[in-house]
Amino acid sequence: MVRRETSLIALRGLAASFVLTVVAFLCRVDNQYMGAVREHGLLSPFLISLLCGFAATCICLAVKPSTAPRSRLVWMVLATVAGVVGLVIPGVLFFAIAPETATSIGLACAIASGLLAGFGIAVALCQWLSSFAAFPASTILVTMSLTFFTTSIVWYVLEQVGGFLVLNVVLVVCMLASGLLFPFALSFGDSRASESPGSRDGSLQADENDVQSRVIREAVGRNLKKPLTAALIGLFFNFFTLGLTFFPDRAGVVGSIPAKPLAYGVIFVIAWLVLRKSTDPGRTVMSFSYFALPIAAAIVLVTPFVSPVIDLEANPLTSALAYSGVALFFIVGLALPLCVFRNNETRTLRCMALSLIGCLLAFGIGMLVFHFLTDIAQVVSLCVMAAYLAVFMVFTMRTSGELTDLQRQVDRNASEIEELEGAGGVDRRLKACEQITEAYGLSPREAEILQLLVRGYGASYVAKRLYISGDTVRTHAKRIYEKTGVHSKDELLELVERTEGLEPFENTLVEQGIRS
Repeated sequence: MVRRETSLIALRGLAASFVLTVVAFLCRVDNQYMGAVREHGLLSPFLISLLCGFAATCICLAVKPSTAPRSRLVWMVLATVAGVVGLVIPGVLFFAIAPETATSIGLACAIASGLLAGFGIAVALCQWLSSFAAFPASTILVTMSLTFFTTSIVWYVLEQVGGFLVLNVVLVVCMLASGLLFPFALSFGDSRASESPGSRDGSLQADENDVQSRVIREAVGRNLKKPLTAALIGLFFNFFTLGLTFFPDRAGVVGSIPAKPLAYGVIFVIAWLVLRKSTDPGRTVMSFSYFALPIAAAIVLVTPFVSPVIDLEANPLTSALAYSGVALFFIVGLALPLCVFRNNETRTLRCMALSLIGCLLAFGIGMLVFHFLTDIAQVVSLCVMAAYLAVFMVFTMRTSGELTDLQRQVDRNASEIEELEGAGGVDRRLKACEQITEAYGLSPREAEILQLLVRGYGASYVAKRLYISGDTVRTHAKRIYEKTGVHSKDELLELVERTEGLEPFENTLVEQGIRS
């Protein structure tokens, strides 16, 4: 049990808390760091350049994601240097230039600071959060909850300590720490990702016992795509609200400081308790998402109407409950995309970059709405959330039957796989691969790749399994196709069928409608 509970928390993932701490202090001006920039009259150029640098970097990562370890390391080195310099510049301005004597030098420094900080934060966020994709879905959810809980504690402590100098130093240290820890996390993550349930020789027999769990996991992953859109909309709504309340004094927003750590702590404990004894964590994560999203929407929608009647800020528990809707949107909105795309590093990094671009756009739209509709901005926010909740509830009712059917189909396929294994299906498939290898003169490496391809594994997994690059896998696959006279993986599976009359597991799943 200790091992199972420990596996739900990936300690290296908590390093993302350092970057999230920096972001937390840049999303509102009611802190010493942003206050100093605002006091010098440089908030607008700093903020615009920060958003531009952040957006441009995310677009670059989305268009051309770099997943090679060396490339990721280079990006993080550049990001750390840029982020540290960008965060230090306001500190220099604060002590070197008086607010009333701000000149063109101060303006140039504010623009440079924003661009550098935006680049550094964007890269660090994309790289750290996408590294979560190396974990199982249950670990992603629990670790993401703990990461936000850790961030909220650091935020709370710094809010209590106060002081621009202390805050500036801590933010710089956080940015520096995220860069220094990344090489160790990258090395550890690659070594763990290269491990597999079977032996290193790539034999089919060695880890065919894992086929059942892999099939179920992939089926659940495909169905997690259904609430994915809802989770991202909830995440974007959070940033839209942050844009509305970027100037909390003008927006009339008053928040209880202990609410955030307490809310995130409760969510972490609930997620950990639910998943630590779950016999099927993948489906538990899916169910958690379906329940958490409407609950979060309901809390966010109801809170403004309850506040005039009940003083939620008077009690830390009620204050934390009011904030828990926002907290759920942050956690599920960032965890769910990683759960869906975690089997493909390129798609994971691109998805993370696109998600952050969406957050940035929502943040900017929120600021514009507040600028032009100050008096009714909060009403607009509530109308958006009410529409979201209504659509999601209709969606949930329509898909509840599909979830039940999914569970039945997955259980039925698990039974069929067990029967196939008991009937010697593993041996027949292995024999079929051996016959194809001998008949078409495949090399030993091509034979290894063939055994993995016919089980539905992609190039990324095969590369990690055999300690080779993805390009090498694709080259060998192309040669296998040429030698056997096929043109795709589907035709290769058909060749295996014809060789031994064995129906591939993946085709069975398609016919039974589990693929969406």
